[in-house]
Amino acid sequence: MSNRIIIHPDRLTANLKAVQNALPEGTAVIHVVKANAYGHGLETAVMAAGDAGVSRFAVAYVHEAERVRKAAPDGWILIMGVVRGHEVDACFRLGAVPVVVDEEHGQELAAAVPAGACLDVHLKIDTGMNRLGWAEPDPVPAIRRLAADGRLRITGVMSHLASSGPGGLAETQAERFRGILDALEPDEGRLIHFSNSQGLQFGWGQAFPGVRVGLLPYGYPTPGPEVPVAVRPVMEWRAEVFQVKDGPAGSPVGYDSTFYTARPTRIATLSAGYADGYLRALSNCGVVVLRGRRCPVIGRVSMNWITVDAGASSPVRRGDEALLIGEEDGASVDAAELANLAETIPYEILTRAGGASP
Repeated sequence: MSNRIIIHPDRLTANLKAVQNALPEGTAVIHVVKANAYGHGLETAVMAAGDAGVSRFAVAYVHEAERVRKAAPDGWILIMGVVRGHEVDACFRLGAVPVVVDEEHGQELAAAVPAGACLDVHLKIDTGMNRLGWAEPDPVPAIRRLAADGRLRITGVMSHLASSGPGGLAETQAERFRGILDALEPDEGRLIHFSNSQGLQFGWGQAFPGVRVGLLPYGYPTPGPEVPVAVRPVMEWRAEVFQVKDGPAGSPVGYDSTFYTARPTRIATLSAGYADGYLRALSNCGVVVLRGRRCPVIGRVSMNWITVDAGASSPVRRGDEALLIGEEDGASVDAAELANLAETIPYEILTRAGGASP
């Protein structure tokens, strides 16, 4: 068994239904499945979304759109990365909608459109993230030039929140976004989407007709939200106990002896390490669930193994399973807790879990 990831599609379906119930009726929910669905398996996530009645998906790259199309023949696909001219044929073949991030990019895509054809695109407006998107103080003239060319059809407009919690930039971003939308020729057929998972939970899901949800359906809500959404983690991560040994008080553990046992205890070595995505930053601070008890990671996380303090009286033995992420007999550990301990974010924990994503 070594270490393995278990995904619960039924939880993902239930989580997406909870997201839909938290939004105004008719809101377009776009399920973000890039990065192998945040480590959960793209095809699994797409099919679970279908069971929830969600048929719109967002990815970062064309190769991800290929996988979505195979899993959802009738699904709608948005490619949020920078599609290049040589990939336009794939967009037509897949029925996927690329995002245009500036006029030069739009011209590159338009030049690759076959004669007599028209490619559906969404515009990405940079309202304060300073990453991808139209960043000019007034991008409307350039957008009009692109639309007048006739080879690109603008079927949607989007932006991306840099921060949506109290004291964040959301209000300023929304104001800029609305100003640009008002300056464009009105088109009721365009899909306008602004909010992400965190934005939904701080009330921005009601502001525009489309919402892109990423982390939330995978079971990780933002702490202290204005719009609570009851979700459960979709991923479990299990590792095998390879060996158990009794360590007297004062025993060093792991590389460079960064930990010494304070009392006699049982030390269990588990089949996961940083090569499997268990962050080295969790050395001497991580937590696992073993035999229904939370047990601390002791010593440095190594490439293939971690060591945990199972407790002096633990019945743990070789071949048992430990939960690196999951819940058992009321004891649990999740990606949010591990992220806090490692001073990172749940996204990194999830996308690295189990090793490199396909």
